[in-house]
Formats: sequence, C-alpha cells, structure tokens
Amino acid sequence: MTSGNGADDTPVRLSYTMSIIKFVNGLLDPCQQSTYAMSLHRLAESIDLPSFFVELRHIGTHERLPSLEMLRWSAKKALEWLEVNYWTEVKKSSGKFRAEYGIETDDDSVHVIRRIRCDLDIVREVRLEDPNKIYSHSDTSNSGRKYWYAMDRLTSFVSYDADLLANVMIFQPDGMIVRSKAPNDQKMRSIIYLYRPVLQSLGPEFCMVLFRKLIQFVSSTVFLEASKSANFDLVLAKNDTRFLLPRCKGEVKQAQKWLEYIATKGNILFGSVGFVNETTVPLITQSIGLHNNEHSIALLKFFLQLNEEYLRQIQMTEKVSKVLQTMEKFSLPDTVGLPTKIPKKKLGKDTAVESSVPAHMKRKFDESSTVCLFETYDNWKPVPFGRLNTNK
Repeated sequence: MTSGNGADDTPVRLSYTMSIIKFVNGLLDPCQQSTYAMSLHRLAESIDLPSFFVELRHIGTHERLPSLEMLRWSAKKALEWLEVNYWTEVKKSSGKFRAEYGIETDDDSVHVIRRIRCDLDIVREVRLEDPNKIYSHSDTSNSGRKYWYAMDRLTSFVSYDADLLANVMIFQPDGMIVRSKAPNDQKMRSIIYLYRPVLQSLGPEFCMVLFRKLIQFVSSTVFLEASKSANFDLVLAKNDTRFLLPRCKGEVKQAQKWLEYIATKGNILFGSVGFVNETTVPLITQSIGLHNNEHSIALLKFFLQLNEEYLRQIQMTEKVSKVLQTMEKFSLPDTVGLPTKIPKKKLGKDTAVESSVPAHMKRKFDESSTVCLFETYDNWKPVPFGRLNTNK
C-alpha cells in the first residue's frame, strides 16, 4: 500500500486508529473512579502512560485520521509500553504462582482447580476447629501453619487468575454456596462467618470480582443439573459460562445473602475503610445495573436502604437513586417461568451436563467437544477487519 501503486491505505489507518483508541480507553476507563470525572491526561499520568497516546486518541476520534507512519510508530510504542508495564508483571506473578502450585505446562488447569479446592478445604477445616479463633501469621501451632500455608497460596493466586478463584469458591461443592436446599438464616450466618477471614485475606479487589460473579449467578434464568460423574472441573478450567449456573432456587437465595453481606457498609470485612467506600460505590452500582431484573432491582434497593446514611455523606444518594429509577422503568419481564420444584433427570453420558429447564432452554455439555475461548483455524490469516480467508 505504500509502494506507490495508488492503493488506498484508509482501511489500514482505520484499523490502526481503532486499535489505539481501544488501547487508551481500555487502560484509562477503569481508572476513572472518582466522584467527578478526571481528564484523560491526568489519568494517563497516574499510570505512566505517555500523553501522546491521549492526543492521538483525540485526533483519531474527532479529527482527521493520522498518517500511516505515525500510526505504525504509535502501535509499536504501545506494544513496548504493554511489555514493560503489563507483561513483565504478569510473568513475575505467573512465575511465582507456577512455582508454588507446581505447574509446568498450560494444560494443568484442572490440576490447578483441584489444588485450589484442596487449599480451600484446609482453610475451612482449620476454621471449623475453632470458628472464633483468629490465626495470626506468626502462629506456630499445627493448625496455624496449615491455615497460613493454604491461605498464602490462595492469596498469591488472586494476582494470577482472580476470575478462576472466584468461580471455584462459588461452585466448589459445599463451599460458599451449599449444594442443597437453602440453609436457614442461622446456618447462612455461620457460613458467612466461616469464610469472612478468607475474604479479608484475599482483599477488596478480589471481593469486587466475587461480587460481580455472584450478581451473574443470581441473574440466571436457567438452572443446571449435572450428573455426579460430569467433569465440572473442565467447565471451570475453560470458564464455560454456559454451565456456571445455579442448580436450584436455594442456591440463588444463598448467593443473594452473600451479595447483601458484601454490599453492607458495616460488614467489617476490611476495617474502617470497608468494601463499601467512595471508590467502590460507583462500581457496585454499575455492576448491579448491568443486570436489569427483579433480583438486581431488589439488591440495589437493599444497597440504597442499608447504606443510606453513608451514601448521603459522600453525596452519592441521588446517583444511585437515578440508576434504580431507570432500572425500575425499563425492567425486563420474567420470560422464563421456572417451576416451583425443579425436575431432576439422570443423564446417560458420564461427562454430560444438562440444564433442568424446559426443552427449548436445555444446554448440553460433552467433555469430548471442544470448548475454547479462542479457537484456531488453519485456513485463517490476519487481514484488515478480520475477514476469514476462504482460499485454501
């Protein structure tokens, strides 16, 4: 296109420009957490992103397309910035985690999930010995050493893959959510009390990941039935969200109790700062607002009512109320009427997973089928706008 043959380079410049815009937006949007919007230049400065990227984003959005030479140079600089500021840190944390968990290849995901479950079981067993005891890091007792050996491994995993850890904690048999009928309020309080030190150790950022996962969980209109021989670890390893579903209304109620606990200002999860603070209130409101259904509306009402005094102090009451009003005005109807008693059906295939809803809503899972986030195609090569190359 640059050899002087008269070809139009506009498609390439558009692709480069869109990549730069997405690069800048993807980095800076999560940093926009203050009550009032900050300039992109200030946000860029906070993460050591050169200001010319912000200028290039502005030019590409509001003015003429930059030249191809400028875009190529900027794309190269963007990759260099990511290598230094992102991939280097990922490799460090990944190396530390792999050493602790004994991972040698990327095919050990199922093994990792089982190790996570093992660590969670150790923490739970030690906590059950004496639920009122708080173990310090310097505790040299047998129980203290076991507790912190497992807890430190789980904490190191947060920086490696917080999404996977949250999924395992939610879907672990008899973990945060008991795989049975809904426990009564007293037992639910006991489960929350049991896991509270775990959440405190994993930190507020992980709790935000967990919070969003639980919102997706309670917003599901599909229930799941899995045979005992189904390989659910494979579902978790591949993050197959089609099957990360509640199995009964009891599980939904438990998840709602967890959401209410996490979203309460006075839950003493993280000391005086708490999970609910000036920074997280907009994130919590946004996360709840993404799922416009009866569960989300009820949760936001609960959040607004229980944290009313604090929201007034930080002048967020009006903003949260507006989100709630919008949700109520445009709430989605319940299109899938789930029966009071969910029918159970044994499956013939050992590795099959099937949803326990009417036939038109059934979902199936077979271990032999390929379920990937990104599938490879031998006959595809990168071209502008990702067109599929059909020439074999």
